Amino acid sequence: GQGDDPDGGGGNNLYEFGLGGTPLDGNDDGSLLNAFSGDVAGDTAEEGILTILVRSGATFTDGAPAVSDPVDGIVYTVSAEGTLPVAGSTTVTETTPVTDGLPPAPAGYEYVSFYIDGPEGYFQVTVASAP
Repeated sequence: GQGDDPDGGGGNNLYEFGLGGTPLDGNDDGSLLNAFSGDVAGDTAEEGILTILVRSGATFTDGAPAVSDPVDGIVYTVSAEGTLPVAGSTTVTETTPVTDGLPPAPAGYEYVSFYIDGPEGYFQVTVASAP
């Protein structure tokens, strides 16, 4: 089922599939994440940036947290905070995908990038079944 982890990779089947992984391969958990800092807002200040794989066509509403519309039965939530734990009170904004050094997105997936103000912070991504 969606909540199972038959490959022992640490993520359940829905999470691994939603982030471009292979649910039956413990070495491909789908956590193709790229986090770093840089200026993507065009204000010369550095922002914390996160790039993830999602199902093609996912659209996000910026906010605290950023949430996707359902796509292929999945809803993505991207939360952020300046310190741990991630409470989700920091605004997360989608930006042009930053894919330097990443492999091409697999068929049916695309990269999306998000940023938070300030060069440091913590992101959390959840993948859930659409209601």
